[in-house]
Amino acid sequence: MKKVGFKQSAVLVIALLFNGVTQAAEKQKACVKQQQAQGWSNAKTVVATVMNGAELNAVVGGYTKFKASQTYAIMVNKDKQVTILTLSPNAKGQLPFFEQEVTDQAEQKWRIKSDHWLCY
Repeated sequence: MKKVGFKQSAVLVIALLFNGVTQAAEKQKACVKQQQAQGWSNAKTVVATVMNGAELNAVVGGYTKFKASQTYAIMVNKDKQVTILTLSPNAKGQLPFFEQEVTDQAEQKWRIKSDHWLCY
């Protein structure tokens, strides 16, 4: 995964906040944990925008920053910082039903799953 620069992140945040993403992008509730020095963070429910690499490239301006057929989950925290998680190749536009380990644009490890009922 390539790192997303500040300018590109700012553009992505603005686009996501104003729903400037294509129609195929979908907001989904996710249950996430972030790897820390002493294990994993507590699970938390977030809203993630799920889109493929072609859509994400269109938002950040470019054609090769993200793999076109790959699925990504984009989260924006309360400080407007963007985290882009690369989902497994068979995600096909959906968050995984069972927890999967993924990485973000800074190669930080996360665990993510669809938040159907319980986030633990």
